Amino acid sequence: MVPGSRGPAGGSAGPVVVTGVVSRRREHGKKLVFFNLDVESTLSLPLLAEAAVGDQERSASSGGASGTGRCTTVDNILPVVNGVELRSFQAVHSLRAYPAESAMTPERFKCLAKLIMPKAVVRVRGSFGKTKSGEDSLFAEDIRILRVQPDPSAVVRILCSTRNAADDDDEEEEAARPGLFEEGQCWEALGGGGQGSRDATAAESVRELQDLMVHHPSQFRRECASIARQLQGLPPRRARAKPMRILPRDVALLESDRGRRLRAAFAVEPAAT
Repeated sequence: MVPGSRGPAGGSAGPVVVTGVVSRRREHGKKLVFFNLDVESTLSLPLLAEAAVGDQERSASSGGASGTGRCTTVDNILPVVNGVELRSFQAVHSLRAYPAESAMTPERFKCLAKLIMPKAVVRVRGSFGKTKSGEDSLFAEDIRILRVQPDPSAVVRILCSTRNAADDDDEEEEAARPGLFEEGQCWEALGGGGQGSRDATAAESVRELQDLMVHHPSQFRRECASIARQLQGLPPRRARAKPMRILPRDVALLESDRGRRLRAAFAVEPAAT
């Protein structure tokens, strides 16, 4: 792989939209990131516990999605290049590959590059072309983070890159931060849902996390660890097995004459080995 690209050229299969899981990434400078996508016809995306009930997510890539308890499934169309259906391929996140009329800015590019990490789920819209080394690759024209990497550090990164609408008192301040994510996009990436996350509940949840990050760092760390566990399909809290304690009165009952008489009357034969 060479650190550069010729852009979407010969061999392109036309514009496509695919949703996949990032398997690995390589960064070449500040304006170019290569990452591998693993794509399946149906992807299962975990949901946070409080967002699991009644949530419906629609996939913009091809059909729809339906909530299934603690997760939601997203239908996907596998890309076909040169007559071959691809389930794993390379994608290119290059600032030069984005159309001039797109909303991509250097600040937003940097925010996305920090979130495109292994195990993150991303939706990529673009066209297939060849890199300088001749490898078929999907040149991104738009990237949306559907689920961040299941790691507390990724939760912190997207919260730090999310615009807090309550703090945008004037348009100049808001325009000065075009690279920040909207609260609904952040909540969706944290597992709070899909289209239904663009409401007051999503904004309130994100602001609560941002407030914890500033004023209650200890509780914020626990919340980040809980979100990361749920993104892996695990319970929100780690259950620790505690040794069973026998109360003194129970010990006295077992060692009493009545306990010995009960054991003699209802003898239990040892299990055969």
